[in-house]
Amino acid sequence: MTRPFPSLLIAGCLLGLAACANTPRQSPSPEQQLAAALARASAASAGNLQNPDERETYNQAVAKVVAAWQQFRQAGVSRRDVATGSGPDAWRMRADWSRELLFDELIEVRARADRRLHRTVEREGVGMPFVARWHNTPERKKRHPFMADTGYLATVTVTVDFPAGGTGPRRALLRIQDPLKVETVPVRGGTFPLAADHSAVSEYILEQNASEGKKLGMPRLGALRDSGKYMDKLGLLTLEPPARDRTPVIFVHGLMSHPLTWQNAFNELGADPLIRKHYQMYFFRYPSGVPVIYSSTKLREHLQLLHRELERIGNTRRADRMVLVGHSMGGLVSKMQIVNKGDQVWLELFGGEVAESSLPEDTKRWIQEQIDFKANENVDRVIFISTPHRGSELADGFLGFIAGLLVKVPSQVLFSPMRMLRQSAPAGGLLHDLAEKGIPTSVENLSPESIFIRESVKLPFKPDLQVHSIIGNKSGRPLTDPKCSDGVVPYWSAHLDEADSELVVRAGHDAHETEQAIAEIRRILLLHLRGS
Repeated sequence: MTRPFPSLLIAGCLLGLAACANTPRQSPSPEQQLAAALARASAASAGNLQNPDERETYNQAVAKVVAAWQQFRQAGVSRRDVATGSGPDAWRMRADWSRELLFDELIEVRARADRRLHRTVEREGVGMPFVARWHNTPERKKRHPFMADTGYLATVTVTVDFPAGGTGPRRALLRIQDPLKVETVPVRGGTFPLAADHSAVSEYILEQNASEGKKLGMPRLGALRDSGKYMDKLGLLTLEPPARDRTPVIFVHGLMSHPLTWQNAFNELGADPLIRKHYQMYFFRYPSGVPVIYSSTKLREHLQLLHRELERIGNTRRADRMVLVGHSMGGLVSKMQIVNKGDQVWLELFGGEVAESSLPEDTKRWIQEQIDFKANENVDRVIFISTPHRGSELADGFLGFIAGLLVKVPSQVLFSPMRMLRQSAPAGGLLHDLAEKGIPTSVENLSPESIFIRESVKLPFKPDLQVHSIIGNKSGRPLTDPKCSDGVVPYWSAHLDEADSELVVRAGHDAHETEQAIAEIRRILLLHLRGS
């Protein structure tokens, strides 16, 4: 009879081995991961960083150090000083960055073949580019009213150096630097060009916008057709805290658009060290279905808020020299910031002085908010791009007809005052006609025959204002040809006799995205800088 003992013993061993094989390995702790990443980066930094392959090995090792370091930060460990391990494996790492840089996380952004920008602005060198993001939270938004939905974003480059000498744990220095301010960096006693990806922030925003369903902007058609759903997104936005030593440049988008339309301009201009040093870019976002005069009123309010904030932080001189850049209908919204209404407007609308009218006091106050204004003293220069100063005939054609059927003016805008105007506006005047026809949409405002276009074109620019025009000519027709147009706005409507400069580019209505237009904006900003 065969004894079962050996078979049982073998089976038991096999089961034991299987159990051992199925036992999960314990993942390295954040401390161990950081120590290992620092060791790899230290070895890589000792190589020839002039060699592209060895430099890339070092840069990838830096990325690993940042990833491990951020695990420490999530665990609540001090961000500036981190100690890992003990004995010969011990490290002490110091992190260094400007106190002006606010961030919760560093997001790696590498060059990709599917980039959406027209041009990627990069610089080869040592270090790993990141986007530094400080998240938008309700508490922070209260203290930072101009913070964009994304929070604050900045392009930075990270390097890790390994100082020699000393006793005790091995030392490492992690540097987070602005590649627009820093061009070279020391590593292991040598000095090397600092890598830069100036397009990182723009690419990150576009990527997030695509993945989060227009969360970072507004749907172009939706915000035109049903503006009431997006009134809470109206406001002035920036990607960094208001600066104490830079001039605000405010970009205003047009009809059926949002601030992302400026991404190529933001990318190119933001990568220019001189522009970046002296200017801060802001974006006015508004649902484009509301009447132009309403959007203009809101922009006026937000510019006042910005000016007060800049005064509070000590930036009075540059706050008094703002620059507006408006595309298409955004040019008309911008235009209403730098014109004086004149007494003629009251006479045209009321047939006399408003004080003599029989309008209720609350209606008079509403009208004053919309049209009783003076040119903003803090705006010194404006750039109009594809702006229909005299309207666009498309607003009277089939597209205007369709828009008239689809576009709804939000109930929170104008309804109550318009009802009062129907009851008390003087018969035979423009105001009476306006009240009878109902609340005009932004598309109706763009008709050459609209009250807004007819009256706004009469308003004079404020004295000493610098005015520039960039106009598209899609087919290259002679400028004297009435059909010369960017496909939407004819040249005769976009041209201004009083402009200090005019650039006509071979482009459609998206002229603001062209290389020539962006170069012209840069030229004008540098001209503005010399004037200050």
